[in-house]
Amino acid sequence: AQIAVSDFIMGGMEHTTATTQTDRVLMDARAYPEFTADWLVSHELAHQWFCDLLTCKEWSHAWLNESFATYFEALFTEHDLGQDEFEYEMADKLRLYLDEDRKVYRRPIVTNMYRHPDDLFDRHLYEKGSLVLHMLRRDLGDNLFWKSIRRYVETFQGRAVETNDLIAAIQDATGRNMRKFFDQWVYGPGHPDYTVHYWWDDKKRRAHVRVSQKPVDGGKYFHVRMPIEFVTASGTKRFTETLDGKHHEYKYFFREEPLDFRFDPEHTYLKTAEISKPHRMWLKQLASDPHTVGRIDAARGVSKIKTEESVRALGQAFSREKFWGASREIALCLGGMEMDESRKFLLRSLNVRHPKVRRAVAEALGNFTDRETAKALKDLFNRDKSYFVAAESLQSLAAISPSDARDSVRKALKMESWNDTFRAAAVSTLSKHFSGETVRLAREYVRYGYQPSTRGAAVQVLSKGARAYPELFKDLYELTNDKQTRIKYAAITALGNTRDPRVAHLLDKISKDKKQPHRTRSLAEDALLKVKPSKD
Repeated sequence: AQIAVSDFIMGGMEHTTATTQTDRVLMDARAYPEFTADWLVSHELAHQWFCDLLTCKEWSHAWLNESFATYFEALFTEHDLGQDEFEYEMADKLRLYLDEDRKVYRRPIVTNMYRHPDDLFDRHLYEKGSLVLHMLRRDLGDNLFWKSIRRYVETFQGRAVETNDLIAAIQDATGRNMRKFFDQWVYGPGHPDYTVHYWWDDKKRRAHVRVSQKPVDGGKYFHVRMPIEFVTASGTKRFTETLDGKHHEYKYFFREEPLDFRFDPEHTYLKTAEISKPHRMWLKQLASDPHTVGRIDAARGVSKIKTEESVRALGQAFSREKFWGASREIALCLGGMEMDESRKFLLRSLNVRHPKVRRAVAEALGNFTDRETAKALKDLFNRDKSYFVAAESLQSLAAISPSDARDSVRKALKMESWNDTFRAAAVSTLSKHFSGETVRLAREYVRYGYQPSTRGAAVQVLSKGARAYPELFKDLYELTNDKQTRIKYAAITALGNTRDPRVAHLLDKISKDKKQPHRTRSLAEDALLKVKPSKD
């Protein structure tokens, strides 16, 4: 059973046999299929096994609940929508984890170092753990992986588990001792960070590959058996090399220089890799890589060289691409080039059939400030049947031409839509150009009575304008006692995001208020960490 609840602060909760979920995932016919709750439904359904039938013995092993449910989201996508969708979803999970690793902190997946159990429910626990399970699946192969999972569940159903139980179940089912794998990826922090250089020695007919790896956790290096692939006129040749130190260099003999070089061609490993190879190889990869993420990486590589040839290659790839996710990323690459040729191609692509791709084209056009682009975005906002394409068009239009956007923003503020998509988009544009009028509008639409999406957008506007309009600090503080929990939490987080010393005492007061729920105090503590201490 699934029960949709108003103002539910989480996406869902896996109560046994009956999932509680936010009512914000209930969609109308216009929002579907661009927006579905399949990811949430499959996540909570997986929890019926990995959390309810068996569950973690202590919070430090909570990945046995959340990483499994997160990976099973992707497994349902693979089953339901196919390999391209699965690969793109896993790439997005990698992006989310890496963003937290770079900007917030790095930790082992299994750790007993935390202030509150809630602190562990982060991108390491969800996304990184799911990527580790994917590597485990690739290492064992599908047959042994599912045999292991079945043994794990059957052995420990009705019991509390820890990571060693999973390791034991795998060994029992397959005969393989995976402890080193878990020591490296689960009990150890970080991931491999590679710099990869390819070059060709024409005299000796050799392809050279140099791989450098940055140390982690006090000088340790990841041990990875990495596949390296060359595309030649006579076919594909693959080698597997052990990367376990700071520097490795390999030489491969070919009669002619390879057409392309690919590092981890199946994109199996949780890693970052800065790859240096000739531009023509990126062009070749863009045109021929069978892997979705490979084509996306190639598009980014091609777009770094801002030439008409690159625009043509990206345009051709966009036109022949059959998967919307790769088309989306190619459109964003074209926008990021900020060339007139790429702008013209994007304008010609505004009628592309898939709404998620049209949305990316609208977003990409936000990099250009000419009148023709502004008019095209305004027309798209007025005519497109997709909530999300129209909203994205409004966002881009407001960014590049506030005067052209003014009437459209006013129109959107009065439009009713699913989850207040149009009104929320219009409110969020107010932070692009502050004035007394935009502050007045933000204060209007943050009021109780509007939908949480619109109110949340207004909270963000208030926080961005608070330094210029200090009276907004008081508005934000009052919102920390709002009737809607989501807005209350948004206001606390927004106060921290101002990074202004003037909010420190407000956040400190909330964090120490014993009458407040634990989650509220914890959010205030996290927000307080972002605030610079006053020089006074």
